[in-house]
Amino acid sequence: DLARFNLSAGDREVVPVLQQILAINPAVKIIASPWSAPPWMKTNGSYVAGRLKPDSYAAYARYFVTYVETMRRHGIHVSAVTPQNEPLNARNEPSMVMSASEQADFIKGYLGPELRKAAPETEILCWDHNCDVPEYPLTVLGDAGARAYIAGVAWHMYNGGPETMSQVRAQYPEQKVYFTEQWVSAEDDFIGALRWHTKNIVIGTLRNWSRTALEWNLASDPRYALHTRLGAVGALGGVTIAATITHRRGAPVIAATIQRNPGYYLMAHSARFIRPGSVRVHSSEVDRLPNVTCLTPESRMVMVVMNDGDGARRFRVRHRGAYATLELGTGDVATLRWNMETETA
Repeated sequence: DLARFNLSAGDREVVPVLQQILAINPAVKIIASPWSAPPWMKTNGSYVAGRLKPDSYAAYARYFVTYVETMRRHGIHVSAVTPQNEPLNARNEPSMVMSASEQADFIKGYLGPELRKAAPETEILCWDHNCDVPEYPLTVLGDAGARAYIAGVAWHMYNGGPETMSQVRAQYPEQKVYFTEQWVSAEDDFIGALRWHTKNIVIGTLRNWSRTALEWNLASDPRYALHTRLGAVGALGGVTIAATITHRRGAPVIAATIQRNPGYYLMAHSARFIRPGSVRVHSSEVDRLPNVTCLTPESRMVMVVMNDGDGARRFRVRHRGAYATLELGTGDVATLRWNMETETA
């Protein structure tokens, strides 16, 4: 019975922020991914671990539809959903285990038909977990009934490598590829984190068919909040915002300091220049110089390149007979941009 459905306290806080984001940039796309079904729908009655009860499949599919429709009434279009965030991770909070066969059954018999009827513009992405278990999405996509409702596969990379995304796509080339989550640990050193995320999350995912490279999360406070007791406790935001409140003449005065972290510079090198609608084009794979090149809707070429070796590296970028010679120090990242039409940088 969903008669008493309402947004959770967390969602009620998120909605105004999403509305502000969409007011600034209406082109932003929203992917919704549950960490758990409501406890009353689960085998263990808890927000942590457990599975979706078979007799709750229909109600949970309607729950998805109600959520999408509720967000729509708030002016927020949900572009895609995944049936479950990290379906093999029972340690998260919240969390819910969902096997590949369970996900296929849920999609083909319940979620797919309900969404197609009520919100056909909202896509379903399967999996939404790590790059070390290709068997899971292959099993889900191997079910023709489920595949009829699936638009693509979502990936994380806390285990495995980006090449797995290409391996799965090779068997189902009509399926879109989305990279949907990776967080920078607060324990990582700055240079090491920037280096790994540039190589794997930006360059690696885009070279393996991904349409997105999503980092977790946009901002956090010095205690890495907001998070649940066991969920992403040490996740470092793109920026860390430390706010202090003082009082002057009885009125509160809020001051804040902002620390820019690896995720900030990762986005500065990539999202600032590789705009929505860009298309990846061929660029040579060079040892210790991982790179990716995209053609933007404005007919500009953008290359993100890094030196993954020890010691400085000189290299040449050549396009249509013109070239530039550059040098990057150990771990350096560079973004190059030139005009496709005039062939000038």
